[in-house]
Amino acid sequence: MLELGTSLDLAFEGAAMRHCVASYSSRAQTGAVSLWSVRVDGEQRLTVEIHNASRQIVQVRGLETGARPGRSWRCCTVGRTRRR
Repeated sequence: MLELGTSLDLAFEGAAMRHCVASYSSRAQTGAVSLWSVRVDGEQRLTVEIHNASRQIVQVRGLETGARPGRSWRCCTVGRTRRR
């Protein structure tokens, strides 16, 4: 997973995945959400939006805004990892 930390990152992700993630730039810049690219062997597969205050996954989108079927992402909470 790669955090999409800049407007340029979001633009490239949106172009590659053919969805509107770039329109979330202002929310990401304020720190309200973080946006992530899930990749397998370097290829983009999913884009994930996480609400930072609650650490909940609020959106998961695939190619052309396709959501992953059969999933309720709002119930998921992202845990923190410990550094050693």
